[in-house]
Amino acid sequence: MGAANATGDDVDGDAPVGDVRSAATLAGDDRVRYRGDDRFGGSLCVTDRRIVIGDADGAGDDGASDDHRTVDGHAIPLQAIEEVTYRSTDWFTLLLGVGIVAFGLASISRSRIGAAAFVVVGLGSLIVTWRRRGRVRIHTHGRPKPVTVHPVDPEAFLAAVDASLESVRSG
Repeated sequence: MGAANATGDDVDGDAPVGDVRSAATLAGDDRVRYRGDDRFGGSLCVTDRRIVIGDADGAGDDGASDDHRTVDGHAIPLQAIEEVTYRSTDWFTLLLGVGIVAFGLASISRSRIGAAAFVVVGLGSLIVTWRRRGRVRIHTHGRPKPVTVHPVDPEAFLAAVDASLESVRSG
């Protein structure tokens, strides 16, 4: 274990693998490969040694958000990452929503209330699918659930993460 600051955070970068640390302990010698925003608010930063996920005002809390979408205000060491997955669109849910809307529209002549219910449920499914597009999941050692982010530019984010992971694993 390395040196610690006044709050007890490890500040010299040799935290145990799997340790999700406060973003305030980001060392000044890390080269930033990507800096961007999350579509649901907050910021994303990929450096040579970690991925920093921050909330909108820059101050983090001590846990995940209610839906376990991110670990706000924390850094994920690249050594702790097992896998990074990207899903541009959930095609099954998209087609299911379109099918439900189509069924509702086709059944207007039989029951207006039933048809309206199908159309509303189908549109709700389409809205949820639209919000979840561009999802990047970061699977880490020591965490049962992956960290999920929705970068504004997922291709640039993934390219930076891939380059950083390759440099960490090769060096």
